Amino acid sequence: MHYVTVNNFKEFLQGKINTICELFQSMELAKLKQVQIDETRRQEAAQKIAEQNKSFSEETEKKLQEKLSGAEENKNEQIKALQERLKDHVSLK
Repeated sequence: MHYVTVNNFKEFLQGKINTICELFQSMELAKLKQVQIDETRRQEAAQKIAEQNKSFSEETEKKLQEKLSGAEENKNEQIKALQERLKDHVSLK
């Protein structure tokens, strides 16, 4: 016959407690690892978005400068044409 003594029962309970503690520690480590992975992904996504925004801003600025430069050249050409017509008109009189 197998009798359960108080010491055997205490050892049994301590073993169960140790097993549960190890399980909780393992679960906690898994959660922390997932949080770290998620944070890394979030940082990478934020960096990618920042790079895309910077690239978009630079491209938009470049296009705007080209447009303004073209408009300035067009305005100067129109002024020159008007000056030439005015000069021709004045010389005809």
